[in-house]
Amino acid sequence: MKYLIFADLHSFDADNLNLIVDSIDVLLFLGDIKVSSILKIRQMYPNKPAFGVLGNHDDLSLFHSANKQIEIYNKFEINMDPIVNMHCNCVNFETDIIAGLQGCVGYKDSGVMMTQEEANSLKIPCADILISHETGYHYMKPVIDTSHEGFEAVLNYILKEKPKFHLFGHHHKNIQFQKEDTMCFCIYGCSIFDSASGSIKNIF
Repeated sequence: MKYLIFADLHSFDADNLNLIVDSIDVLLFLGDIKVSSILKIRQMYPNKPAFGVLGNHDDLSLFHSANKQIEIYNKFEINMDPIVNMHCNCVNFETDIIAGLQGCVGYKDSGVMMTQEEANSLKIPCADILISHETGYHYMKPVIDTSHEGFEAVLNYILKEKPKFHLFGHHHKNIQFQKEDTMCFCIYGCSIFDSASGSIKNIF
């Protein structure tokens, strides 16, 4: 399956969507994306399955707000499908099972932020692909601050559940690396990931 992935669109030029020429199967949002940006992307791909996790700059109501706008659009027969919040949820496709985790290590009073202890208490379903905003504990070096140190929960999940792939954002880089049995992809902007080949292509 081919996943069109967006992460950390803090400044978003909708014209960049014209750079996407590949056919895709699923939309993934990895956090720190405004409702207005999500809706522009959704309008381009109104009926592709869409899933996401919240980033540290997102409000807890982000996907709810986006979906309320989608309901309004649908009254005018635009017919866009809603976006599914994947935090501690999973979805089973024919070829892939996807699970998700939101946020990063807490540095402010926000429901999207979590302490390491809070994240460790969560139950993330077993999956082939883990999507999250943040990565595993100390996976990204150098560690610039607490909010970028990574989740112990993600590290433990990868060691125990051994997903094939981990897709995350937050660090404003496009890199990939292997951790145990899991290939990890840090995504910034827009990329297309092919789960059959394990390959990724940055678009913008």
